[in-house]
Parts: sequence; structure tokens; C-alpha cells
Amino acid sequence: MHCESRRRITRNAQSWQDCLKKSTPWFTPEIKELAKEKRKAFLKYIGDPSTEQRSEYREVRNRVNARIRDIKEGYWENFTADMEHDTYIRSAENFTADMEYDTYGAQ
Repeated sequence: MHCESRRRITRNAQSWQDCLKKSTPWFTPEIKELAKEKRKAFLKYIGDPSTEQRSEYREVRNRVNARIRDIKEGYWENFTADMEHDTYIRSAENFTADMEYDTYGAQ
């Protein structure tokens, strides 16, 4: 679910956070910490743009991005599995209802 109006929501920080929670359920506290770690490494690199700092930043960035990708994939696998399960149950319910209709006719 996406936010209705970004301009309206940015006026109220709490509303923005609520919107973020709704539209990104995979955004866990672990990801928040990883994002902070990546930002810290980036700012350190910007403050001292040496080859060593760039290498360190890239290592942190790649590790963090890989972990975030894994978390997202896990979330979507669970989400789609739940959807398939729900679809199967709904199909079975509809099948049962159709059989009752065929057996007893319109009530």
C-alpha cells in the first residue's frame, strides 16, 4: 500500500513513519541498524575520500545490501506462500459451495 500524498505526509513526521511501516513491512530493526552502519561508513568516506576509506565503504555497502536483499526475498517468499495458501483455501471453499449449489439447487 502506497501513501496517498507525499507532500501531506511529510508535514507530519509520525504520519510519514506510519506510512513507511505500511508500505515496507520488510523494513525490520535489523535493516534500520544496517542502514545506519552503511551511512556511517559513507560519511566517513566522504570526510576522508582516500582509497582505503572507499574500499571500506564499498565492503560495508555490499555486505549491507546483500543482507537487505536476503531479508526482502525472505519476506516476499513468505508473503507469496501465504497468498497461495489463502487462494487454495478460498478455491476449496468455492468448490464446496458450488457443489452444494449443484446438489440442492438455488435456495
